[in-house]
Amino acid sequence: MKPTVCINQIAMVKNLYELGFTDFIISSYSFSKTGDLSLAVCAELIAEIRMYNLEPIFDWDCLLTQAEFDQKVKDFKRFHGQNHLKRIRVQDFGVARFLKENYPEIKLHLNLEQGHRNRLTIRNWTDYFGAQCERVVLSSELTREQLLEIRKNLSVPCELLTLGRILLFYSPRPLLASFFQRNSDQEAVIEAQACSEESPHKGFLLHENPLASLMYHPKDQCLLDRLPQLDEIAIDYGRIDLRHIESTAQLWQLLSQIIFDQQEDIYPDFLKHYPREVLRGFFQANKTDVIFKRLKNQRLVPKNPNYLGRVMDSLSKKSFAFLLEANRSISAPCQLEIHQPQGKVNILKVDKILNSSRQQITCAHPLSLVVIPCHLTLAAQSRVYLVEDFNDS
Repeated sequence: MKPTVCINQIAMVKNLYELGFTDFIISSYSFSKTGDLSLAVCAELIAEIRMYNLEPIFDWDCLLTQAEFDQKVKDFKRFHGQNHLKRIRVQDFGVARFLKENYPEIKLHLNLEQGHRNRLTIRNWTDYFGAQCERVVLSSELTREQLLEIRKNLSVPCELLTLGRILLFYSPRPLLASFFQRNSDQEAVIEAQACSEESPHKGFLLHENPLASLMYHPKDQCLLDRLPQLDEIAIDYGRIDLRHIESTAQLWQLLSQIIFDQQEDIYPDFLKHYPREVLRGFFQANKTDVIFKRLKNQRLVPKNPNYLGRVMDSLSKKSFAFLLEANRSISAPCQLEIHQPQGKVNILKVDKILNSSRQQITCAHPLSLVVIPCHLTLAAQSRVYLVEDFNDS
């Protein structure tokens, strides 16, 4: 397996080349969903890499609307005219078709990490692009057995994420901008952390840039202790992406020893110096369907016929609103039992109920939004139950 490296610093080229790394991916924030470089810096990187008689891979992996595509084509023609790109990484098949029809001399690396899980689909794409398809990027959600089956049916070299962040979600829409103020600068990004409302899982990094909204797993993928198995599967390229890590000089030294010198005993030392927790993703086994029930927060599963609905919003210590999902009406006075996601249970006496316009009503009907004045702070998705034996006296 040959490593392919995501690179974002000109000074890294010489150092990595001397360590044995010779396959480089360059990503601009103008064309790539994960890019962090200007086109000017990309041009400098391309020139630097070519000084070593190497040809870099230019990353054009963002998804585009028609209007965005038309503008990107103009930008690409200008940049390509100046830099004469020979290898391009693509995810949007409109982009790939444009390159096939207009630049047949450019080799394509098809990024099939999202949405491609079977050998027939992957094989059809490689057949369509023919000899112009130089490489296929396979999904990190495939198990070892699935990778083996797919690889047997492909004649095109394959790439797999070997070390780096695991991308769980990608949308070309700006999903965070409405919650945060954003600078007009096109390089500006928004970052936040997310947690699950239905499970204890947390620490998911949310990243938004002008081209994409991304969510990453809290842990990085690392298959460095499975290199012999990757060779058995015939994975040709292992992608290494350390752009999210600040100090990497010692890591690259250790990586060189593990990959090129095959010093497997170095791996524990590498993990000690690696600043993030790692896992093997789905490589060993994809047990998502097996553990799904365990991932569900059992506190949020309706347990008895007195279930009314779930809390949609809460105004701290003033009121909360819940959606009346049960096929029944409620009126005040009454008593509610509220189960919060973290396990806390609150008993609340209700003297009046309001509608979504905050007007007092005598009765709330199914599928309506019910507002309850109270002095509690409740988490969204808390479950609301009616206490049947309530006695107002």
